[in-house]
Amino acid sequence: MSIPIRLSILIAAAMVLLYPQPVAKASGLVAIPAVITGDSPDHLGTWTVHYQRVDGDDRAVADAINDRLDAEANRQVQQATWDGSTKHPWTFDSAGTLVIGPATVSEVFVSNYDTAEPHMPTQSVSSTVIDSSNGNPITWDSLFVDKQVGLARLGERTADALAAVAPPNFIRDWRRQGQFAPLDINFKAWAPTVDGIQLHFPEYQYGAGVKSVSVPWSALADLVQPDYRSVMAR
Repeated sequence: MSIPIRLSILIAAAMVLLYPQPVAKASGLVAIPAVITGDSPDHLGTWTVHYQRVDGDDRAVADAINDRLDAEANRQVQQATWDGSTKHPWTFDSAGTLVIGPATVSEVFVSNYDTAEPHMPTQSVSSTVIDSSNGNPITWDSLFVDKQVGLARLGERTADALAAVAPPNFIRDWRRQGQFAPLDINFKAWAPTVDGIQLHFPEYQYGAGVKSVSVPWSALADLVQPDYRSVMAR
């Protein structure tokens, strides 16, 4: 059963001051600042998500993209409400960074949850990647010819990147724990960039704090579906 949540979506010109506006891409899409804010049903929690939606000449495609961006913003709020403290006041704040690429719209959300309990605050990260031509989601299943092979390559590159900054025993333990294994749960947040795939990891997956690793397209090009080769365009 879903928990009723009071939502209000405010898209205001004043928010432009908070977010630099990206240049319009070939798709004709531009970013529009947005925010949702409210409190939990028991009034112990308050939450705010600053993010960006899109506007464009093709209204149907822009609406489809916005539906997915809104859904991710609201999913975070729903999860925070489910997980929020039932004893202490809590806050949940999230900020989304939107990137409009040659063939995609992607948004990475970094969130902060805080309450008067041990080991607080905690950070989390999530993302959504969308085909800018039709508003459909792009997942590991649709991006890679073989998802398992693609995730295995990402795991290898993640281990290589972390090995440059983490002690060998940490890498060994993470490998034994299956943190580099080709499983969706290990690579939940990502975004395509002009240089490659940027992977984002929540706090405690690889130690304290949110981490990110970039894997160049040159290491992945042979694994990408032909229909999505345009994702790699500069």
